[in-house]
Amino acid sequence: MVIFFQLYTVGIRFLGGFYKLAALFHPKAKQWVQGRTQINSFLSNPPLEGPVAWFHCASLGEFEQGRPVIEAFRERYPTYRILLTFFSPSGYEIRKNTPVADWVSYLPLDTPDQMSAFVAHVRPACVFFVKYEFWPNLLRILQQSSVPCIAYSVILRPDQMYFRPGFGFFRQALTSFTHLFVQNETSQNLLERMGYQNYTLAGDTRFDRVSRIKEEGQIPQVLRDWKRGRRVWVLGSIWAEDWQLLKPFIQQHPDQLFIVAPHEWDATWQVESEVGLRWTDWDLTEIPTQQILWVDTMGQLSSLYRLADFAYIGGALGRGLHNTLEAAVFEIPIFFGNKRYHKFQEALDLLAAGGAFSVGTVGELNQQVNRLRNPIAYKSAQRGCQKVVQAGLGSTERIMNQLKNLISL
Repeated sequence: MVIFFQLYTVGIRFLGGFYKLAALFHPKAKQWVQGRTQINSFLSNPPLEGPVAWFHCASLGEFEQGRPVIEAFRERYPTYRILLTFFSPSGYEIRKNTPVADWVSYLPLDTPDQMSAFVAHVRPACVFFVKYEFWPNLLRILQQSSVPCIAYSVILRPDQMYFRPGFGFFRQALTSFTHLFVQNETSQNLLERMGYQNYTLAGDTRFDRVSRIKEEGQIPQVLRDWKRGRRVWVLGSIWAEDWQLLKPFIQQHPDQLFIVAPHEWDATWQVESEVGLRWTDWDLTEIPTQQILWVDTMGQLSSLYRLADFAYIGGALGRGLHNTLEAAVFEIPIFFGNKRYHKFQEALDLLAAGGAFSVGTVGELNQQVNRLRNPIAYKSAQRGCQKVVQAGLGSTERIMNQLKNLISL
């Protein structure tokens, strides 16, 4: 097994070099490289005062997913200080000042030297990972130090490396956790086949998070005035592939309003948004006169679904479907592309319940929308969303109730 750790470490060092090279051409890679310079500053400060609970999230989406447990932990165990780490700039740059943590940092590269120095400085009493991104060298160091490691909202699939022949090294990393809180029965069955028993079927904490957003969010009155009885669509986290389908649909429906939130704002959207109004150019005291409102800032999307009659969630025509639950909690019919959604359990559940619809052409989209003009069909879709969200609530409480049996708190 030692040789596998050595080969893995070589690969991780190569990954670090790749990012440095990519930083010459790619802005996000540059952020990744420059951001990690703050780790040295973090390590040069006095060691963290304990006890420390360390939460790691790959990116922004995992943070929002893991946030209910972080908040619940902070409330129930106020003597603990919370460290939050990210791998991706999209998490760190947006949440580096979040009040739910005492310190926020990038995660070092998963090499023995960097991770050993980081763990020695942090001296965590317990470590939590959200959903996935399990780093073998870090897990090995924590295990050798007898630090409890918990992963929650974990979702496993048969095609992942942990279950492939010849990938026992990564399978060992998975089974090194003190406990895994998994989302669904598929994950549970995969762990049982491996002979791993330290797990709990606890569900997905995102349901608790979107429920909180629904309670807290507000819509400016000026947007309600903009709506004036017209149908409003929120197109969330869309990519270029989604826009090819949606652009002609918008042109065919000049009587409807569209709030468009691209997944990443780049030059393409700068051009497209010339037809419409950008959020950053909008005087929030004036009612927009345009059909399209472009969301070119972060942090607005989740509450904007409150205004919507329909939602389209991007990603399924490209890299993979984004968060449908932020829209589902507001009980509105949801649409997404008909390709890469199958690994997202909540999307499958919404489809089965009749709250969501997958489409591949503007014709299919129009067909489904026309069907939903029937109030009975529309209400049925709303009930489908409600059913899925209500069934998913409670994961945070299940996790917190069991933590006291897993960690000396």
